[in-house]
Amino acid sequence: MGDQEEISTEGIDPEALEYAREVQSVAKEIADNKDIAKQLKSILETIANESVREERDYLLLTGQTRDFVKSLGFTSPFSVSRTKAIINILLLMWNHTNVARYVMKSVYNVDIATTVDEMLEQFPSDLKQLDERSAEIFAKALKDGSEQVKNIRLMVVGMFGVGKTSLVNNLIKDLRDENIIPNSTEGIDLRRCQLMTNGDWHLDKEQKAAKYHSRITIAIRDVMKPSNTDVHHDLPNIQLIPDEEVHEESDIPINK
Repeated sequence: MGDQEEISTEGIDPEALEYAREVQSVAKEIADNKDIAKQLKSILETIANESVREERDYLLLTGQTRDFVKSLGFTSPFSVSRTKAIINILLLMWNHTNVARYVMKSVYNVDIATTVDEMLEQFPSDLKQLDERSAEIFAKALKDGSEQVKNIRLMVVGMFGVGKTSLVNNLIKDLRDENIIPNSTEGIDLRRCQLMTNGDWHLDKEQKAAKYHSRITIAIRDVMKPSNTDVHHDLPNIQLIPDEEVHEESDIPINK
C-alpha cells in the first residue's frame, strides 16, 4: 500500500469516506498477517468487481458479507464499530461503483475495470470469446490462483555412439520393458515423462490440452473457495481430468 497518487473523492458521500478510512486503518494493522489481509482484500475486491456489472448477483453480496462476519468480524482488530463500518462499506461499494473504485485504490492501490469489455481487453485473443461470467472467473483465477509446479527438464548429451539412447531407454519403464536394441538417433529425440511414486519413469501419453484444462480448473476452484457455500458460481465448461499418481514431469531431449 505504498505511495499512491491523489485519489478523487468527488461525488462520494462523506459517510462513505469515513468508512473507507476505517478500512484503510484496519488494512494497515493486519498487513503483517498475510492470511487475514488476503481474506479481507479478497472480499472487498470481489464486491468491487461485481459492482461494475450490469446485472449484479445479490447472493454474492450476502455471501461475502456473511463470510466476513463469520471469519473476521468482531475479532481483533475488527471491533464492533469496525465490523459495522466494513459491512456498511461493502453495501456502499455494491451500490456505488465510484465508492468501490475509491476504496480499492486508496486501500490497495488497485484499479478495478470499468466494464467487462475493459477486462477482456487484457486477455489473449482466444480468451476474448468467453462469456461475461466466465471471463470474470478466469480473470480472478489468473490474479489470485496458484499451483505447485513440479516440472524439470533433463538433457542427455555426449559423443556419438556412447549410449545416450540406451541410457534413456533404461530410465523409461515403457521402453525398458520392450527390451529392444535402439538404433542410433539422428538429431534430437524428445520424450515427455512422468515420475511415478515407485521411482519409475513412464511416457506421458496424456494430451497437453487436457492437462492444461485440469490445471486451470483446479486454479479456478481454489480462488472460488472463499465464497459462502450457499453462493454457487458456474465455472467455465472445462472437463476434469482424473488425478494420477504423478510426482513430477520431465522433458528429456537427447542430443545426438
